[in-house]
Amino acid sequence: MMDTLSNAEKCTGAMVAFAIGDALGWPNETGSRHNARSKAAAQGGFVDWTRQEGGRFWNHPEEIKAGEYSDDTQLMLAVARSIISGNWQSFFSLKELPYWLQYERGGGKATKNAAKAYKNGREPWKDHFSKEYFQSGGNGAAMRVLPHVLAHAKDPDADELIGDVIAGSILTHGHPRAIIGALCYAYTLWIALNKKSTLQYGELVQSALDGANKWCALRGSCFPEGWIELANREYPFAAAWDSTARNIVAGLLRINADLSKGLLSNDSAVLEDLGAYSNFRGAGDATALCAIYLASKYANNPSLGIKTAAYSVGADTDTIAAMTGGLLGMINGAAWIPDRWKKVQDRRCLLNMAEILLSNNMWEASMRLTENSRVAEERLVASPIGKIDVLGSKTIATGRTVIVVITEARTLHGQTLYLRQYERRAPAGQALPVREERTGRHDRPVRSLTLDSNTSRQLREDPLYAKISFKKILKVTELLSSGENNIDEICRAAKVSPDIVKDLLRLMEAEERP
Repeated sequence: MMDTLSNAEKCTGAMVAFAIGDALGWPNETGSRHNARSKAAAQGGFVDWTRQEGGRFWNHPEEIKAGEYSDDTQLMLAVARSIISGNWQSFFSLKELPYWLQYERGGGKATKNAAKAYKNGREPWKDHFSKEYFQSGGNGAAMRVLPHVLAHAKDPDADELIGDVIAGSILTHGHPRAIIGALCYAYTLWIALNKKSTLQYGELVQSALDGANKWCALRGSCFPEGWIELANREYPFAAAWDSTARNIVAGLLRINADLSKGLLSNDSAVLEDLGAYSNFRGAGDATALCAIYLASKYANNPSLGIKTAAYSVGADTDTIAAMTGGLLGMINGAAWIPDRWKKVQDRRCLLNMAEILLSNNMWEASMRLTENSRVAEERLVASPIGKIDVLGSKTIATGRTVIVVITEARTLHGQTLYLRQYERRAPAGQALPVREERTGRHDRPVRSLTLDSNTSRQLREDPLYAKISFKKILKVTELLSSGENNIDEICRAAKVSPDIVKDLLRLMEAEERP
């Protein structure tokens, strides 16, 4: 490992290697339904592949080009743009996350639920599905902390970094496994960035252990007012925090013991012990531990470290490989990256973001590096995250009554977006019915609301529904599903307030939305 790398070299390596790991591991992720895994593993490189995307009525094949990345890198870049904007928490929650729903690739349930909540004007810890939010311990928070580390490269003690990681994590995830996993990974990245001499074998893990009292501490001031009280309604939050902190420290000690065996350590056995193949393989703490283990063991052979993560089929391969790549890039820079991996999607964008986040004036650097001067003004369109360059679109039939229009676009920093729009189509030889508009009618028919036990319980716990019967909720949903009645008519028929009708309509539209 080199000991003369600049911060720019380290951070550039981290950004690019993160996306490389994501692109290599995504085809091998459990549930990807990709049939070319053996080919990818044999080549040790990027491959074209196809995955199925969408729900019951809009399921369609999605072509993934060699080197394209998933939601891990998408969300990491979304955080980077948010930091550049200045007011990063508001920008990320109110603009980036809702817009991400249109182009997400392989996004996790917790992050998508949070994005939908923000799109509907609610914070996820105050939404109908707040119970699921506080149980969300996945790695969706840890996967996107890298830009915070770059932005706090000059932070002398990581205190400001820790505060931002907590604030960013809870925007989508409410369980300590997600939050502490993100903290552990961010702190380890920060250690690697600030190490000015050769990093000794196993030193990264020991440094994380030495700083555990700092990054494991429950800092109540970093949470919004009333947040912890809401969490305590679901489980004793402080006790869950302490238990998670003890477990992740135990995992680091386990890694230390295995690293002492050198190359004789069994990767599969260690990863299994760390939770890579368990029912909690996508947990934030487990993923952080797996990435730290692989980055520590293969610090002198980063290519092998990323491939080991990416081809550990049965684990959450894209996220583990991305986070492993981020650490290995932070340790080794970018000079080691093979030419075949330099074709990773949006490499120029990744380089731009690293430069901007490390600059003294992010806004000025951002303006200088945008592609605005190279793009014809007539091709630019406005979006919630800034102007984008529209490159073209294609239409895919789903085989039902929906078509999918995929528009390829690019941000001015160079990130590729595949924006999806779902449209109804008429059966062969028929036209879509034209409905007469009435004042107050919802703008399109919705199918139904799945009133399972979980949804029913959450409705009963919402004060809005405290004084109406379950039978009335059913009646309102049936009237809404028909699309034949406006809101005033439904209020009179079911004898409920307009607020209830509008809220149920919002829930039904959110469930129908892909």
